[in-house]
Amino acid sequence: MSSDALPAGEGLRTFFRGCASGVWIITTLAPDGAPVGFTASSVASVSLDPATLTFSLQAGSSSWPAVEAAEEVAIHALGVGDAALAQRFSTSGINRFEGVDHLPGPTGLPVIRGLGAVLRARILTTIPVGDSRLVLAQCVETYIAGDRPPPLIHSARSYWTAEPVHESEQD
Repeated sequence: MSSDALPAGEGLRTFFRGCASGVWIITTLAPDGAPVGFTASSVASVSLDPATLTFSLQAGSSSWPAVEAAEEVAIHALGVGDAALAQRFSTSGINRFEGVDHLPGPTGLPVIRGLGAVLRARILTTIPVGDSRLVLAQCVETYIAGDRPPPLIHSARSYWTAEPVHESEQD
């Protein structure tokens, strides 16, 4: 290791800023029935059998109390045209659903209309990890549009589009 090593937390943040991740909006219902949602870039598949995924969020976030009390969440995959929606659901102090076309899904979860893929997941457990909470959830249903757009990507504090790498460009 070189002498320009960063402190662990700062190094982790800087390391992952240079990596790309997909962008999702996770929605659920607060105990009073109000819709709650937030932008996430930490969703990952854990197992196919049983179909299990994980995501994390800060324990101090405004969405955490609703997620902590929830039995289910809806996870919406965002496409290249959804950067404004991602920004909206990552903005604090606003009604994130105002002006957003959404409706209650089969179990009442808020589902944002017009997105390429949404899955419903039952929360299995939450694990405290420092100032965050890791959530494990089992996929119950998945809805994927036939005309699903390319994914929205987050890297270096910005949203990006993905383009396929052609074999001839890899050399």
